[in-house]
Amino acid sequence: MPPLLPLSRNPSEGCPIDILGPGTSDIPSLQAHLTENQFTRVIWWPQEGLDRISVWKAKQTPSEEEWTIKEYDELLRNSLQELYFKHSTSLRETILLINPLAALLLRSFSPVTQGGEDGVQKFYDCWWRALPMVNEISDTIMPASFTELWFPLNQTEEIMNELNGLFKKHFTAVGNFFTEVYAAKESPFWMSPSYGGDKVRVDTTWFTANKAGDPANFFKPYWSTFEKRGYRCHWGKYTPEEYGERVESRYQKYSEWMKVREKMDPKQVSTFVHN
Repeated sequence: MPPLLPLSRNPSEGCPIDILGPGTSDIPSLQAHLTENQFTRVIWWPQEGLDRISVWKAKQTPSEEEWTIKEYDELLRNSLQELYFKHSTSLRETILLINPLAALLLRSFSPVTQGGEDGVQKFYDCWWRALPMVNEISDTIMPASFTELWFPLNQTEEIMNELNGLFKKHFTAVGNFFTEVYAAKESPFWMSPSYGGDKVRVDTTWFTANKAGDPANFFKPYWSTFEKRGYRCHWGKYTPEEYGERVESRYQKYSEWMKVREKMDPKQVSTFVHN
């Protein structure tokens, strides 16, 4: 995992994406990276003393090509790493020094050159196993909750700088987990968060077994920081308590959808809208 800075096309020397800036002649901005790659996600570990980025990307391979399965080695698959998270994240609120300790442990578990001398891990796998990367992470040892906010893709640089400002300003908003950033193409479905245009998605993680707090309180600084941008939430993850009151103003076709819902589901049996 390369550090956020400096920038470098070689992941063993620096970050191959300009996460906070407009990009350079040979380093793409995050928005450009999300646009140019068929499948990609960026995982940001913002802890002080760590501040590293894990960049994952893939593309569809024609079925007639010959290839041998080589599974992606997910960062958190290692049992020692899981043991670290099981204990350190649950103590985050009560031991002030845990963030420096987290950074030290994660640096030792995940060197910059993990996956090869050039810092790049190559893999070949079936879509149903490679794309849902978290399937290999234990839900028993590392149960997690999420909030995922969707913004117009052309706001990516501004969003990332506001997110970085949040990390710098609020110690408790950093935690010992990661924030994942990825994109979604425009959807024709009225109640999809990506209806009306391509989106950048900021997915924040909370360690569910943490006894020192709760996910709703942990996510509040994220919700308040980005409220002015009128984000849309992932329907299957944590949302602000008052989010239901704002939905109508954030979805252009909400009124039309409610009319269709009333006609097709007059008893309101269906209560969940999938992305």
